[in-house]
Amino acid sequence: MQDTPPVRSSLTSPNPVPASAPLASVQSRPEEPPDDITDRFTDSVKDLYGTLLTTRNLEIGLFWQRSNYFLVLNTGTALGFFNLDGSLYRLLFAAMGLIASALWLQVCLGGKYWQTRWEQRLMDFEAHHLPGLAFFAADRARVRAAVQRKNAPPIAPQIDGSQ
Repeated sequence: MQDTPPVRSSLTSPNPVPASAPLASVQSRPEEPPDDITDRFTDSVKDLYGTLLTTRNLEIGLFWQRSNYFLVLNTGTALGFFNLDGSLYRLLFAAMGLIASALWLQVCLGGKYWQTRWEQRLMDFEAHHLPGLAFFAADRARVRAAVQRKNAPPIAPQIDGSQ
């Protein structure tokens, strides 16, 4: 019986890793799509980068919008809890506050997931299509230096060549 190559579909990696391969040999990031797929996109790299950035910013805005809704709900629940007499109502408002807080946590975790997902796509896109830009693809040392303002490299290269 001959060994047949693995079947490739849109869901499989271009370089499948055998099940017996050690964990260290598995790449941490997926490869960029092949040129026959990316050639179908007629938008410029700038437009595609702008779309990724807009989507990431939309996710951040939605994150804060949902957080504000839950903050108002929890504030109303807390006001009801502290202003009502009677143990039955206080117990009801306490349970509502606990449920609302648990839902708030889950919604925040979901929002953070999508924000991180789009930031990762921006990082991969930058590294592949805009090397040297390093807005999202900056390494940890460069980010730390920029935040601490110690020996931070310039954000963008000088156009006129002077330094």
